Amino acid sequence: MDESLVAASMASASWNRHSSALRSYKKFAILTGQISSMPFTIESVRKYTTWALKNQKLGLDTVKVYLSDFKLAHKLRNLPTHFENDFFIKLMLKGAKNLSLYNDICKPAKFVMSYHLLMILGHEIAKSNWETDSKNVFWTACCVAFFGSFRLGEILSTHEEGGKVETLKWNQVQFTTKNSAILNIKFPKIVKNVKGDFVDLFKIENCTCCPFSALRKLANSHQDLVTTNHPVFSFKNGSLLTTKKFTEKVQKLLYQHIGQAAFQISGHSFRAGIPAALANNPDLASDHEIMIWGRWSSETYKVYTRLKHEAKFSIFQKIISMYKPMLCPDHTIPD
Repeated sequence: MDESLVAASMASASWNRHSSALRSYKKFAILTGQISSMPFTIESVRKYTTWALKNQKLGLDTVKVYLSDFKLAHKLRNLPTHFENDFFIKLMLKGAKNLSLYNDICKPAKFVMSYHLLMILGHEIAKSNWETDSKNVFWTACCVAFFGSFRLGEILSTHEEGGKVETLKWNQVQFTTKNSAILNIKFPKIVKNVKGDFVDLFKIENCTCCPFSALRKLANSHQDLVTTNHPVFSFKNGSLLTTKKFTEKVQKLLYQHIGQAAFQISGHSFRAGIPAALANNPDLASDHEIMIWGRWSSETYKVYTRLKHEAKFSIFQKIISMYKPMLCPDHTIPD
């Protein structure tokens, strides 16, 4: 068996989560006096499920993923898994799902980034005392994340030192002759294609939040970084715009406008922006088109990956028609 090929079967984020699952089980075993060695018994996994949901307050989705990682850990060691279809574990997970319906009633919802908030954010960036390069990098990240419906981890580094293969590099950005840019996301959250995902960004005429124009402007000012295939969202001094820095800056800039609600904004708020707006305007786009633009996984995922450039442009035109009354520029990012 070639370990390097096995390691390449999943993104590093998935392997990190796998390790987190095993650490969680080890913690459970230490605190409850269970045996932590494999194979795990059905009884111990039942107890872990209860402990994770009730004592550790882990989310239902997290527990489900961890149980799946336990199964993978056993398979990697050629050990039997007797717990994967256990009747009582399934019942507990179903019960947790039912109870979560009540919890969500009082749970504060995460804020979705709207076009209006994006424009306010641009205005705050423009009038800040940041260096011009910092403004350009940050504003480009905002526009790309919003109009590309990206997960932040797909385009930004999660570490100060960078070096992660998941970080978007300049050699993964192709500017076309049709006023668009194609971004190749090598390691999306759900890997369905060995080449990764391809996301199209189009030019919006007479608009200061155009993702294509912002990206082109950044490329022109970062020629030295472009030629060395450096991370796209990095500053001229070599430092990177990380997911943490990005979220903290967004919250700080919007706090004076929406108060404590700013702290409910996360990187995922940008990913949900356009799909949420389209969902509120059902005459503009179908569920099918929303899923295409947001790259959500579904049973018809293979159909979406074959979508042509022209079809994506058609969807983008519908998105822009939704914002057309608001497209008058009200701020300028300095050159």
